[in-house]
Amino acid sequence: MTDAEVPEPLFTTLLADSDGYCRWKCRLPDSDVGDSYVELLVWLANDGTMAIATRPLVERTWSPPVYCRRV
Repeated sequence: MTDAEVPEPLFTTLLADSDGYCRWKCRLPDSDVGDSYVELLVWLANDGTMAIATRPLVERTWSPPVYCRRV
């Protein structure tokens, strides 16, 4: 999809923490390493910025954030 093909956005309201950011976290199966899981963090700012990070369940350090763009 090219930038010219990006559809008009629909708007929704997300509840944010007191610092103004909305964070969602879940566990995903990691098929690359067998039956283990990774945690996925999705971070949304009120300016439309979105970032994601992952971490293995056995470690406590998140990966550096990857900033996403709307496609």
